[in-house]
Amino acid sequence: MNENPLKKYHLHKDNYSKLQLDINASKLYCEKNIQHCFKPHVHTFFQVIWFKNKGKHFVDYVEYLHPKNSIFFLSEGQVHYFCKDSENDGYLFHFNDFFLNKEEKDSFNLIQYKIFNESGQPFIILSEDKIPDFEYLTKKLINEIETKKRGYKEQIYHYFQVFLLNLERLKWSQSDQEINLNDLKIDYNFELVMRFKKMVIESKNEFKTVSYFSESLGISDKTLTNISKKYLHETPANFIHKRKILEAKRLLSNTNLSIKEIGYQLGFEEATYFTKYFKKHSSLTPKEFQKQFL
Repeated sequence: MNENPLKKYHLHKDNYSKLQLDINASKLYCEKNIQHCFKPHVHTFFQVIWFKNKGKHFVDYVEYLHPKNSIFFLSEGQVHYFCKDSENDGYLFHFNDFFLNKEEKDSFNLIQYKIFNESGQPFIILSEDKIPDFEYLTKKLINEIETKKRGYKEQIYHYFQVFLLNLERLKWSQSDQEINLNDLKIDYNFELVMRFKKMVIESKNEFKTVSYFSESLGISDKTLTNISKKYLHETPANFIHKRKILEAKRLLSNTNLSIKEIGYQLGFEEATYFTKYFKKHSSLTPKEFQKQFL
């Protein structure tokens, strides 16, 4: 049994009188929250983490070495934690969908669709010429939050929109494909990939074939494979396996369920098959993985 469940943290839970956006100095935040920052945990909100210095950060159990002025994007539900050996100096931006949805739902959908889609590398790197712009916006946001002058909530919303839209522009410019955002066919293919990804996540407790997903999307297996390789950088089958293993890891570190119960919850009829499947795709047995968090 796992006696140390994965902690889940909320942002002003059920208190919508709050701004639903927090900005913190990341190093100080880690020092104040040392009990959970350096252990795997999840949030029910979105995060943007700007690391001023090089170091490493863990996202969905993958260790990412990053250079200075790297900005990470974390969706709600992603597992992450800070590295004790890194300086972790920079800024933490915490916000939830209510913060953006309350003004303009389409704008939030665009940002989630373009930035927090969990495809490709989870961070971008700020070039020296871009740093002053983001410093300016960050300081304006912090000042508005601290001074709370008349109309500050509206000001914060618009400053943060500009902040996110600039990040979106940089993320696309640093992707390894040349994507014309005015090309409706390419945008449509990307939307198909995001729908495929959502369907895989929603069917995490079942076993579905690639053909099942391609038929549900109204496209051929070949088309799904091509657009999956282009935007997710892997085949649909590999993506399905990775999401199944990721959900298994989350359960193994998040609950007090037995390994057998977790296997059943993920759609495995036999615990032995779950163990073989997990080891094949992660190099560890479920028990070996779970021991890391005890």
